[in-house]
Amino acid sequence: MLGSKRPLVPSSLPFTLGYEETDGGLFARFWFRTKGCTHTLGGGCTMCDYWISTEVDADETRSSVERALADMRKNRTIDLLIETSGSFFDNREVDPQLRTWMLERFQELSLRYVIIETRTDMLGSESLDACVAAIQPSRLVVEFGVESLDPWILKHCINKDTWPGSVQEAVNAVHRHGALATANVLIGAPFLSLSEQIEDSFRTLSGVLDMGFDTAVLFPVNVKHYTLTGWLWDRDMYKAPPLWALVDVLTQLNPSLLSRVVISWHRPRPDYHPGYTTRYIRPETCPGCYERLTALLDLWRRSTDRPALLAQIDSITCTCRDEHEANRLSPDQTLLERVRSQQLRIVDELFDGSWGIDYIDTIPEHRWVGP
Repeated sequence: MLGSKRPLVPSSLPFTLGYEETDGGLFARFWFRTKGCTHTLGGGCTMCDYWISTEVDADETRSSVERALADMRKNRTIDLLIETSGSFFDNREVDPQLRTWMLERFQELSLRYVIIETRTDMLGSESLDACVAAIQPSRLVVEFGVESLDPWILKHCINKDTWPGSVQEAVNAVHRHGALATANVLIGAPFLSLSEQIEDSFRTLSGVLDMGFDTAVLFPVNVKHYTLTGWLWDRDMYKAPPLWALVDVLTQLNPSLLSRVVISWHRPRPDYHPGYTTRYIRPETCPGCYERLTALLDLWRRSTDRPALLAQIDSITCTCRDEHEANRLSPDQTLLERVRSQQLRIVDELFDGSWGIDYIDTIPEHRWVGP
């Protein structure tokens, strides 16, 4: 319902391209227009909005690739992230022949890694084989939107039906085909308290690395309009975790694992979509420490000594960090009570009380699972 109100990406925005410095060269982020995430079209994750559009002609995509190639010919080693509005391996979003052609064209560049994003249920052996072959001698990295390894939180807070078993099967399949696997890990699932958000992120981050993921991407929620978290935010029913929550997760992790963790979305991304008139809400601290903290977080991707960098980050003191620690106190209600009460309001205001009541009554108690 909320997603159906999103402005369509116009044909005047066929692709975007951005860069970051890394320890090994240049990180390039190439997004191209598609009709949108299949999961989003059916309801979608509660916090996610990577845009929707109409069907896109293959000629437009080819033109976008050629224009991006012209810009990326910089005689530097590049790690290339290819993004869609959903899943690169979803044949309903990206035609398989076009997918292979795109990867082959990008081989003109001096590529180290090619990173694509997908869901575990979109992964197929034929697609993997074709993509691995198309980018040789570069390495393919398959990035999965894991978000959480807790099935209860995935189902009742994020609206995602992934199970840890399917995640393990997916990472094993990627490795069998000679590719690398990375997992996206969320901080800030709705309905959870701040302490629960940090706990779930830490458990998930530890769990995916223990499963055998080569790397993981840790990112805090940016509240986006046309999503359930945006709707909750507008009604003071949700508060995005501050950047200190990201620091809390990192400082709990074994220092030997930090080299396998990337952080993302700690700063706002550029506004490309002309149909969006209001910005999403970024994770904050306070004006007194925000620039110092984010400047250090900016160094994370290219740091060769992340434990030392994290020690610098953790040494920052501020009254807003003290407030953050105070906000980690346990709430009065249980997680089940909070989910049921807030979802009853969602049913009442979004669906006029006509849908979802029976489902809410069947939600079981939450029990922590995982490491």
